[in-house]
Amino acid sequence: EMQECQEKERVLKLYKELKENIPATITILRNKYADVEIISKGEFKALPVVLEEISPLDKTMKDVLFSLYKMSLQITGTDSSVLEIGSRMRSNTKRYMDVLGNGGEFYYLDESSEYIDKALEIAGDVNRLKSITYDFKEPYLYIGELRHKMDIIVADNTLHRSYDIELTLSNFKEMLKSGGILLFKEYTIPNRLILNSVALLEKGFSMIQDLRKGTC
Repeated sequence: EMQECQEKERVLKLYKELKENIPATITILRNKYADVEIISKGEFKALPVVLEEISPLDKTMKDVLFSLYKMSLQITGTDSSVLEIGSRMRSNTKRYMDVLGNGGEFYYLDESSEYIDKALEIAGDVNRLKSITYDFKEPYLYIGELRHKMDIIVADNTLHRSYDIELTLSNFKEMLKSGGILLFKEYTIPNRLILNSVALLEKGFSMIQDLRKGTC
């Protein structure tokens, strides 16, 4: 009961924060600015960070994904090559690196160099984390040296940013070794949080095109 009360309290807090930031929501949906921040606890923060901080499922889902990651390492070995697809939030990056063996390689991929810099700062080991900039809106990913190199790919609440999920997964498959593991987590129940975060990442809904038009 205590946990349920705490979750209800966090949800009510989230509702209050969003209600007080209606202008920010409208800004996101209309794509008035490239990056949107809202006031949380007296500080300006990027919206994805705020959404994660007050999400009642945040810690649970992170722990579940981290447990699956550790189980995957038991299969592939601690000296594996790992690629994390940037979640643009407070990801498990440091935890992933901490349990990876000294002989392992860790890559972090994101569309934004700004979020890559934040990941490097959080990880605290810039020499070990290798960054890759890739825009999911591009039709093709230059795989290069990563072809069939990854033992594990982790995509934490990121695949919805792809315009063509089949193509994106095909690119990831090209980077996985034979027998490699793809771990991904997505929230599937539509709500205001998801609409806001997707609108932010897609830079507003006005430019989104439905490529399925005329195909049915």
